[in-house]
This record gives sequence, structure tokens and C-alpha cells, in this order.
Amino acid sequence: MHPYDKKYWIYVPPKFINEDEMEYTEVKLWCFFNLTPNSPNTLVLKEEEVYLLQNESQIFDIINEENDSMLGIFEDTEIFDSSVKSIVISRLAQYRVEVKNELILRLLNEILRLLEISYTTNKGIYFMF
Repeated sequence: MHPYDKKYWIYVPPKFINEDEMEYTEVKLWCFFNLTPNSPNTLVLKEEEVYLLQNESQIFDIINEENDSMLGIFEDTEIFDSSVKSIVISRLAQYRVEVKNELILRLLNEILRLLEISYTTNKGIYFMF
């Protein structure tokens, strides 16, 4: 990834970040300035990958349906509600058996991994596109 390329982040804040005590923007800014692409609760996508997920898969459609959001290229969203996360995890896991594209499958597995972390740690998951 070229250093000047826009980065498309999906992340779950670390355990020591208390989302209840911090303002929403503080959480986002802390993560923006402190997380790296190698952070364990982070997935950084290239623009082409976001377009692929948006146009060639149902991943964003499922998230948007269940979260009442508009996730897509240049559209951020977050999921805080545990019941929504649970439904999204279930639907994406069901959808996974239909996916034939290896890159989409790899990215879907990473998104599911982050959703599981978010669900089990009771943290929000942030899609910063």
C-alpha cells in the first residue's frame, strides 16, 4: 500500500479503551492515531477491496440491512448493539458458504473475526471508509 493511498479501516478498540467514558470522536481519534495495520483488532482495506466487497458481494448489504446503515465506499458506520452484531455474524456466516471468490472469502473471514471480537468484548466495531 502506497503511503498516500487512502486507508479503509475496520477496527475494534482495544480492551483498555472505555467507550462508555469517552466521547465517540475521542474513541475514533485514539484509534486513528494509535492503531496500525498490524494491530490485532484491525483490518485495513485497499480501495479496490472496498469496491469489491460493495459491488461483488452481499457483505455490506447484510450489514446495512441489520444495522440500518449505509456502509459503502466513503460511508462509515459502527455497530454497538450486541443483538445486531449477533444477527450480522449469523447472516454473514450463512452467506460464507455461497462465496466462491477467494479474496472476498478471506476478507469476509477477517470481518467475521472482528465482529466476534466486538461481540465477545462488548466493544463497538467501526467501519471507517
